[in-house]
Amino acid sequence: MVLRQEAVRFSKSLSASSAYISSLFYACNKLTTITIGANVKKIPAYAFWQCNKVTKITIPENVTSIGDEAFGMCSSLKEVVFNAKNCTSAGGPDYPSFNNCNNLTTIKIGENVKGIPSYVFCGCTKITSIT
Repeated sequence: MVLRQEAVRFSKSLSASSAYISSLFYACNKLTTITIGANVKKIPAYAFWQCNKVTKITIPENVTSIGDEAFGMCSSLKEVVFNAKNCTSAGGPDYPSFNNCNNLTTIKIGENVKGIPSYVFCGCTKITSIT
């Protein structure tokens, strides 16, 4: 993992067994760029909750699990590229992974994606494009 003031890059999965990992970048308001590497399989709960300057997230194809509100309340998030081929978990009805990302308008789904878990974009009321 490389961390700079405005960007973070993950190349390996993080264990969500610790509360510190679970909320690692919780409300990190200077973070503008998140790069999730191809080897990442799990994104912990609340990992990027309320990172208000992030505008785009790409979920790589090997991700199988996205924790509760991992990207919840990211108020500047406008686009999600969802490439996770076999993601079976993305929060639930009470804590969806992208809960209340109120400016999310665009979702791009990769051609190899077999399904998207229920409720993942619950509370995202401005979605206008899903391709």
